[in-house]
Amino acid sequence: MTAAGLELGIGRGAPQAAASKNFSRVTAGGDGRVNASGLARRTQGGTGFSAGATVRSVAAARGIAFGAALPPAATLAANPDYAALLLREASLYVADTDMQPSRVQNVEGVFTFAAADGFAARAVADGKRFRIHQLLYAVRDMAWVNATTVHSGNWRSKIDAHFEAMASRWWSQLAVNIDVVNEVMDAAATATGGYRPNTWYQAAGGPDYITYAFQKARALWPHTPLFVCHDHTEQVTDGYHETHTANILALLENQLIAGAPIDGLNTQAHLTIRLGFDPVKLRNFLSGVASLGLKIMIGELDIRTGYKAGVQEDTPPPSAYAIDTYDRRAADIVKRYLDIALPFVSDQPVLCWGLSDRISPWVPPDAEAGERPHPFNSTLQPKPLYRAIRAAFEDL
Repeated sequence: MTAAGLELGIGRGAPQAAASKNFSRVTAGGDGRVNASGLARRTQGGTGFSAGATVRSVAAARGIAFGAALPPAATLAANPDYAALLLREASLYVADTDMQPSRVQNVEGVFTFAAADGFAARAVADGKRFRIHQLLYAVRDMAWVNATTVHSGNWRSKIDAHFEAMASRWWSQLAVNIDVVNEVMDAAATATGGYRPNTWYQAAGGPDYITYAFQKARALWPHTPLFVCHDHTEQVTDGYHETHTANILALLENQLIAGAPIDGLNTQAHLTIRLGFDPVKLRNFLSGVASLGLKIMIGELDIRTGYKAGVQEDTPPPSAYAIDTYDRRAADIVKRYLDIALPFVSDQPVLCWGLSDRISPWVPPDAEAGERPHPFNSTLQPKPLYRAIRAAFEDL
């Protein structure tokens, strides 16, 4: 099966392989949206778009594919109106969970591809491109992974088996890009320099498992851009996030030096009202990523309050907000974020982590009840957040 007939509009390009080792400052894209000092600027005046223009169409006019995460097939079958919304609004799909390692190989050596195959088949049938998220995710790892099953003598072969199984599927080479590793850093992990001391880290005796994962992925996907995916990179407003983003920059630079063929960073963009926004610190971080010659994309855009009972109670819960107040504050933060981030994105994709509050991953126990994180409400009507996202693309 080929990609013929699928929507394009994504700067897939040739992978950078091992990016240049001198790390001289480069622009984030070929269209001049970020100047040589890393400062974002507006490149087009006026909008010229009709009031009814979709985010997808406005983004496409700026050379960016706008997409969304899809829930499992059973959820879409039970909500055909939501499936129709995704078809209309997104030009690019990503699976919420269907391609996660724990869905594919939760029992060692037993590979279950029904969900992943179904996701890819839907994307092709809908005429959409899609991305692979993700190959290695130790935060929510496969159930069989532990210090007994993965150790210094076999960790490479375990990575090989999973990656090779993914690469064997009919759809694997159709992906526009791939998240090779996800959420490998945590500023609270001070003893390991910010690296999460997960099973793979322990087995490899350090971060060499990341280098190997990228090298293995490049051997299997020689023409597909390979990304690090990471959280907590968007709202650099406190000491934790300052340390965390500094650690991620160090990770990227050190991995490039070690020979990891990293092509870009997927900044997830799970925003919260709680953290507010610091445009200068965000711009500095993204400029640092761009200076390494790396692409930047936004892969999981949404926004919630940030409140979680018993865990994070220094901000009001969703129930404390009137709906219009919640929606207005959420739209404001997302617009301010995108105004800084989009010029660095250049021709890379921007995806929301779902489009409607009706079908959201942000439900208990992962989030407080009553969150409104997505651009459309539960009746599939556009919210101020949708208009804010469209305005950010218009202003680009």
